[in-house]
Amino acid sequence: MEDHNINDNPSQLISASSETISRDLAPANLEPGTHLHVRLIIKTNGRAEVTLVFKHAEDQPLGPDYQQFAQRIINNWQFSPASNDGFGPVRSNHTVELRIDSP
Repeated sequence: MEDHNINDNPSQLISASSETISRDLAPANLEPGTHLHVRLIIKTNGRAEVTLVFKHAEDQPLGPDYQQFAQRIINNWQFSPASNDGFGPVRSNHTVELRIDSP
């Protein structure tokens, strides 16, 4: 029996914007040098949707202000969607780490 939930070809980041996000759009307590672990769903068109944001992978998820901030960062990123041979592109989970360089 085959498991079609395992992607033969995982999603991969093709391009990422280095656009600067205005400080007033960032969460109030976000400090420079912070690393955010961001869980994404990569859609079949290669666009990403933020599902959860953590400061540390084992922590509780951060609130919606962090999700909105992370979504602004990755809005212009493009991924190659995951695919299962014979089934074409499929939605998949993906995790990225963001390092916040400036306040």
